[in-house]
Amino acid sequence: MTESNRQKLTGLFINETKDGVQYLSGKTQDGKKYTAFQNSYKETENQPDWVLYFEDTNLQKPVSQPKTLNLRPTPKTTPEDMPF
Repeated sequence: MTESNRQKLTGLFINETKDGVQYLSGKTQDGKKYTAFQNSYKETENQPDWVLYFEDTNLQKPVSQPKTLNLRPTPKTTPEDMPF
């Protein structure tokens, strides 16, 4: 690939998970977040060394609908209705 054919997407930063696993991450100007982890499942040479994931941070997460309650008024209780 020649220099003129390449287009810069983002810079990558070295991060670490809570478990101490290092990974690379970066964010593009269009809101996509990229994360690369070393392939811990690699068994043969023809499998990738790294796995790249992307997350579109511009997508809105679904908003949960408020639960509707089917409340009915309770009948009014009089002293005569009480069992004691």
